[in-house]
Amino acid sequence: REMCVFSLHNFLKDPPFGKMDIISCRNVLIYLQPYLQKKALTTFHYALKKEGFLLLGKSEATGNAPDLFNPSEKNYKIFTPKNRPGKLMQVAGQ
Repeated sequence: REMCVFSLHNFLKDPPFGKMDIISCRNVLIYLQPYLQKKALTTFHYALKKEGFLLLGKSEATGNAPDLFNPSEKNYKIFTPKNRPGKLMQVAGQ
C-alpha cells in the first residue's frame, strides 16, 4: 500500500493524472452513454504511461475508442495504450 496512491477523482470532469502505471475501471463504463465512454477512454489513454495498463470489467471494451488501445490480455480485459499525441484529445459531447 505504501507504493500506491489512492485518490478520489472524477475522470469525466477533472483533468487526468499523468504517468500512471495502471488504471482499473471495472464495471463503470457500462453505465455511461457512448460519448462519455469515449471521453473516459481518451482521458485514460492520456493518463497512462506508454507501457501502462488499463483494466476493464468483463462486460466492458474499448470499442468506442478503437484507435486508443491494444488488447494485452483479451480474456482478462487488460489493454495497453497505442501511440498517442503529446496532449489530451478533447471529445465533443452530445
